[in-house]
Amino acid sequence: MTPTELWNISATALHTPQYIANYIQELGSFLPSREAAILDTACGSGFPSLELYKEGYRNIICSDGDREALEIFQQEAKKENANIPVIWSSWQDLTKKVEQMFDVVLNVDNSFVYFDGWPSQKYHVSSGEEMFMRAGIILKNFYDLLNDKGTLIVGIAKNNREDVHHAVTKLEGKTWHGKSVDVVWDMYYDWEKRIKNWTALTEVEGELHRLEGQSYLITKEELANLFEQTGLQNVIIKESGEAYENFIIGQR
Repeated sequence: MTPTELWNISATALHTPQYIANYIQELGSFLPSREAAILDTACGSGFPSLELYKEGYRNIICSDGDREALEIFQQEAKKENANIPVIWSSWQDLTKKVEQMFDVVLNVDNSFVYFDGWPSQKYHVSSGEEMFMRAGIILKNFYDLLNDKGTLIVGIAKNNREDVHHAVTKLEGKTWHGKSVDVVWDMYYDWEKRIKNWTALTEVEGELHRLEGQSYLITKEELANLFEQTGLQNVIIKESGEAYENFIIGQR
């Protein structure tokens, strides 16, 4: 299986119907209206844009840097008769490929920490300052795509805390395309290097698959500070009750 396929299985295991219902209800409370122009900058294979579309948010454009994920997204959108345009782009190039402005820019499902690549990219930054500088460039690109008073929403994993050095998440007894699935995420945190090294062990019908990757480490407080440095106003940290992540929200 490809890395994208394995990650899609993990996403399916996490995004149970109840998880999705709670998530969309919470996310919807941050959105101005169902008529809002929304850009999902990390749509992957469909979450949460397809779910938002089903809830009546029809003015959505999606982008992702993974072509394979976008292919899955388009297949799923076709099943739902969802007319959602897609754009293949890295976040570094997004302002060059997207011509319109938006009321809401989304970067959720803990995607932001992969701003230098996913999943095999080996991250090398000389310092936390360099990481923050690179993160700031991405946030500025998101900012530049917002209408006046537009809202940026970024999700960050709850376990991205400096007191966490090792974490294990188990998603057991799940199904994927009618097959039994168990997923274990094993994560090690190097706060000095600002790198999370993780292994996803995915068992499908008794066959074990291993996927390894890295992401950056940034706390919700640090991300909120970067929002303000970018020029966003009324920045808040929304502690999520049910989701895997917390939300940082700011307005242009």
